[in-house]
Amino acid sequence: LLTPRQGGQAGGTLAPTVLNLNRRLRLEPREKLTVELNLTATRVGQFVFGYPNQRLSFDARAVLDPNYEPRTGMIVRTAVGDEVTMRALQRLPVPATEQAVTRWLNALNEPNREMLFRSLAQLAQLAPLLTGVEDQNAVQLGLKVIQAIEEKYPQLDPIAQAWTVAFISRTTEGQPGIPSVLDAARRSDDPLIRIVLLLSQVRDDPESPDLTAAMRHENPRIADFARAHRGAIIQRLAEQAAQ
Repeated sequence: LLTPRQGGQAGGTLAPTVLNLNRRLRLEPREKLTVELNLTATRVGQFVFGYPNQRLSFDARAVLDPNYEPRTGMIVRTAVGDEVTMRALQRLPVPATEQAVTRWLNALNEPNREMLFRSLAQLAQLAPLLTGVEDQNAVQLGLKVIQAIEEKYPQLDPIAQAWTVAFISRTTEGQPGIPSVLDAARRSDDPLIRIVLLLSQVRDDPESPDLTAAMRHENPRIADFARAHRGAIIQRLAEQAAQ
């Protein structure tokens, strides 16, 4: 169970990640068992990947033999289980120096797909933030990055396009970053791109034009997801108002 913090603000507890070993265990005195869990494909990984240029911290609680307590809504250990809590775990950002940005820009033309995806994530989140600062050198660098992404986006396959859209941040004034790329995503009929667009860009507005357009789309995957996403936003806003 992890509670992330971004910019000093608590982000709420993420959904539990359950590791099922699919077998019974018996440990003799002083024996121990170490199990590694890759968090990349979990909600933890999803949250971390969403902020590649920011420092994140976590409080983590690991529960052995967990049990759900309906009365409190908590995950608790059983009589034979155990738990441990770790606080202030940190994931440091990759420093966005001019040399690093240049390296990420060069990687946009590399055949290595992992390097391409890493660079797209870094650049798509960084560029809108750079264009809103007072340092004109940083602004020009941000505009250069935006131009590079705009030129690269049409050449990408749908998976890479969706990946890029997922990481586009807002400007320092709160406006959507890289509008031309977001507009291209809105025109796409690919379900993955449209779903990622809603997940990353429509978080607290149930009347968003993007939601309305998606709910009217002829592709049932896009329309069904849009309706479900709108319902989840309405429910979350109602829960927040009731607190």
